[in-house]
Amino acid sequence: MLEFIQQFFTDGLFIPYGHCYLWKPSLLWLNILSDSLIALAYYSIPISLIYFAHKRKDLPFKNILLLFGAFIVSCGTTHIMEIWTIWHPTYWLSGSIKAITALLSVYTAMVLVPIIPQALALPSPAQLAASNAELKATLENLENTQAQLIQTEKISSLVKLVSGIAYEINNPTNFIYGNIHFAQEYVQNLLGLIALYKEQYPQPTSAIQTYIQEFDIDFIQEDIQKILSSIAIGATRIREVIIYLRKFSRLDEAEIKKVDIHQSIDSTLLLLQNRLKGQGKYPAIEIIKEYGNLPKISCYSKQLIEIWTIFFRYVGVSTAFCLIKQIYLQC
Repeated sequence: MLEFIQQFFTDGLFIPYGHCYLWKPSLLWLNILSDSLIALAYYSIPISLIYFAHKRKDLPFKNILLLFGAFIVSCGTTHIMEIWTIWHPTYWLSGSIKAITALLSVYTAMVLVPIIPQALALPSPAQLAASNAELKATLENLENTQAQLIQTEKISSLVKLVSGIAYEINNPTNFIYGNIHFAQEYVQNLLGLIALYKEQYPQPTSAIQTYIQEFDIDFIQEDIQKILSSIAIGATRIREVIIYLRKFSRLDEAEIKKVDIHQSIDSTLLLLQNRLKGQGKYPAIEIIKEYGNLPKISCYSKQLIEIWTIFFRYVGVSTAFCLIKQIYLQC
């Protein structure tokens, strides 16, 4: 065994391979440079493979890459031995390295064969790009659907809130609106009575004169009519608001029915009054309504209000009215 090991590494039993080249310098350097460059290339490839496998932790078939790298290293070593045996005929060592290279190559080929179908089943870059585009479109659709659901839920919650507010303020407002006319009539009668009293008794007692001067009865007679007129205007406006709110609170009706476009626009503008007011450097927006004689249309009133709300809130009031004008012209 020891003798075999000595023969394995000894170089005295054979002639160097340089004799086959007749020790011609040009031929020697040609083979030396060729084998050196090939060995250098073979050794650099496994380094790149190891670095790539280290960086890509999710890389499939990593073992086959490492096995392929070992095979390439052994191939490079055989070329180093080709240079070595030009001067040192250790052919047993060179042959053993070639045998190891052969075993690694056969084993790599055997391992590679069953992996080929799995590698072919991997998606191509074009397929991955198409899948990513499809996934992106699906996510966008999901976001749009989610936004629509949120908007619908907001409208539904707003409808319930508006319905409750309209119900709570409807009765007291109706009381004020229904009795303001009688209050004005009663005040007019009292003022007429005071005027008649002044006419019939131009010289009242000192106590009455002191009272008139203290409370300025003339100013009260003039101002109370203005106050009642303001109350009447305010009650009328509140009543109009309640009517619009009650119309808006019926937007959750699911069936298709005849809807007046003008009323739906008025209801939406009423809910967006704060956006029409001046804010900072932006002046207030004046709405001039010039409605045409459009017939009622069959639609879902809830969706129609949502359309106007989106127009006025996101598109802008002026742009929205331009779009509405185009719709009227097409109608």
